[in-house]
Amino acid sequence: MEIQILEEKNNPLLERREIQLRIIQDAGSPKIADVRRKIAAQLSLDESLFVIQNMKAEYGMNESRCLLKVYKSKDRLQTVEANHVIKKNGLVEGSDEAK
Repeated sequence: MEIQILEEKNNPLLERREIQLRIIQDAGSPKIADVRRKIAAQLSLDESLFVIQNMKAEYGMNESRCLLKVYKSKDRLQTVEANHVIKKNGLVEGSDEAK
């Protein structure tokens, strides 16, 4: 799996960076957990401070486009992001997920 940064911009109002990525995978669509680990390793990010907002596969190609949101603090991430995005990224703590 190869990850390329297409666009990066700062969003000072929400205290985050927004990064557009192109993911070139070997075969099939990768799982979000695998992509998160690869992004954290390649961009030297803390996995608890970013979320993958969406990941869309390009039709007929082994590529996906991805929107990544990198926050300055975990509290800010929890405040700004929707619960379903936090759950999708595996950042849920405690027993709330079981309900």
